[in-house]
Amino acid sequence: TAAALGAGVTLAAAALVGQLLAVLQDLAQPADLPGADVARLGALFSYAFHHVAIRMDLSALPAAGDLPLAGAFDVSVSFSAALLLATAAVVWAFFLVGRAVAARAGGPWWVRPLHGVKPAVPYAVASFALSFAVRIAAPPPAAGDLAGADLVLRPSPWSALAWPFFLAAVGGAAGGLSAAAGDLSASERRRRLRAALAGGWRMTWSALALAFVGLLVLAAVQPDDTAAYFRLVSSGTAAQGAMIVVLTALLVPNLAAAVASVAMGGSVVLGLLGSSCTLLSYARFPRGVTGVPELGPELLQDPCGVLPLRFEAAPPGYLLFLLVPLVATVGGGWLAARRANVVVRRDAGLAGAAAGGVFAVLFSGVALLARFNTEVHGPLLALLGGASSSVGPSLGAALAVALVWGVLGGAAGGALHRPPGGDVGTGPAEGEP
Repeated sequence: TAAALGAGVTLAAAALVGQLLAVLQDLAQPADLPGADVARLGALFSYAFHHVAIRMDLSALPAAGDLPLAGAFDVSVSFSAALLLATAAVVWAFFLVGRAVAARAGGPWWVRPLHGVKPAVPYAVASFALSFAVRIAAPPPAAGDLAGADLVLRPSPWSALAWPFFLAAVGGAAGGLSAAAGDLSASERRRRLRAALAGGWRMTWSALALAFVGLLVLAAVQPDDTAAYFRLVSSGTAAQGAMIVVLTALLVPNLAAAVASVAMGGSVVLGLLGSSCTLLSYARFPRGVTGVPELGPELLQDPCGVLPLRFEAAPPGYLLFLLVPLVATVGGGWLAARRANVVVRRDAGLAGAAAGGVFAVLFSGVALLARFNTEVHGPLLALLGGASSSVGPSLGAALAVALVWGVLGGAAGGALHRPPGGDVGTGPAEGEP
């Protein structure tokens, strides 16, 4: 009962925020949508909080004269992205729900995370069931290339089942483990596990927070770009400006994840039609626009080669972003050594390195959620297995650089920990969990 209640409250809260965004969007861009469609648009926003794929189905699409198709055909375009600020709120809500459920259920420490996952089941089932009711149908255009075509927006049902369950399970399991904090301090092995989790979590949120601070510094030292953003916000109606600001806030963690990945030596990549290119890294930094690209056969052979951007190495000043992973990992390693309550310097370094391994896993998950993905399926593309594109942090690079920085920086931070008495590790301070 408690699990179902917690899942229901979280679902209602996410739906309410989605409805507020839908109303704001309708005020910003009036489209004469009926009230029911505005409500469905709010549901689509709430699904976007969970990285659920939103599908746009085009049925009875007229065939172009130069395509070897007779009559009309169907095309489906799927978009998946997470508005990470809202995603973080959902995971945090399930952390609290999972901790409450696990605390009430009791049991050994290793059972508590399983109790914390319980609310994820009704949450995912409800999300899956509601996905069949969320349909926004646009009237067929009377003229143009899409004349007579039917357009429907809807969430992908299986994505609406998998992603909400995954996010709720992660938050709930973490909450369940938090409910077992006392048991985790009962032995040295459990204490080190708790220390590694705490240090890895500290590294993750510190890296994102410091990356955002770096973005604010860039905004201050590049006033022209900042002024252009505020001109955009103030150029339309109050509702349009508010919608831009709200969406920017929701996407701040996505931007921070990309910046943090690049700061550690990773990259932001664009994937298109089976090709991939680096959009941002220390070695490949956009320094200007080269002109309007000429679209031709090269688009299919090397789509990244036609980007109208000039790339060079990053200016030396941008190397200051190395402070982001340095401060985050050393600080997380120091915390892990303190929580582990070790008495030997080598063990303190190992505690920090273990936290670095947790950091690599957590940051890779954030990088995955921060990406924007698109898939197109149609009669011709089916021969190629569909067409997909994506933009965001490189997942392989994010895992590799986070592991290197986490292990090395965490070990250094652990070795730096010194209690007032001179021994390594005194445990948490009074009143600290």
